Amino acid sequence: MSRQECMIKELGDYNLPLLEASLTKKIDQVQNAKKELVRYEAEAAGSNEADGKELFTQEIEQQKIMVQLSEKVCKKAFEAVKSERTQQDISDVCATEESTALAGKFNVDGSDMTGQNITKIHAGQRSFAVAGMAHNLDFTSFVTRRND
Repeated sequence: MSRQECMIKELGDYNLPLLEASLTKKIDQVQNAKKELVRYEAEAAGSNEADGKELFTQEIEQQKIMVQLSEKVCKKAFEAVKSERTQQDISDVCATEESTALAGKFNVDGSDMTGQNITKIHAGQRSFAVAGMAHNLDFTSFVTRRND
């Protein structure tokens, strides 16, 4: 990776938490807008004015649709940013000559949704390599097998 590519990646890594915070704030604003719409809807239901009530109800329904779309877009963007921020990129892991190579996370709980991009994992000459989320994996069986 060139120096320029590294700098671009570092800048992106720096900006991801800021973007995530901004999206969290926007999602909170959408939640508040939903609460306001419920309040306006209750006001419209209590109104005695027939023409104004119908128009107001239509406007509320349009606003509900817009708020729902905004919420959906913000949540999708938030999940994408969070995934990008927490993703692991693992490449070129090699175990040679009766060695052990480990990569990724081990003994993680089931709620860990970290994305992983794993490429080029090699094991040769009575070696073993593990890549990815290996929960409760007993490595001693691999080590003793090499001594047979």
